[in-house]
Amino acid sequence: MTGCRALVRWITKTRFGLTNHAMADLTFRNMQLVGPPRFIDEARDFARQIQSNLGLEPMANPFIDDNERLMPPQEYETRLRRALPE
Repeated sequence: MTGCRALVRWITKTRFGLTNHAMADLTFRNMQLVGPPRFIDEARDFARQIQSNLGLEPMANPFIDDNERLMPPQEYETRLRRALPE
């Protein structure tokens, strides 16, 4: 009706392991201003319910420590690359 048309054209493709350092640094700096994520007690209780429903013993803290800390992009990339093939 408007004379417009839509096309699908691949310009680039995302490949695991290619880091965008500029965006990672910018995002990290913004997250430093806000602070790391913190789970409220309701979230911990909900995670414990999931553990219990799976037949696991509920943990005092069902989340790993890394979920509540900011990790510099370089440290994250180092960890990530350990799992990638050469």
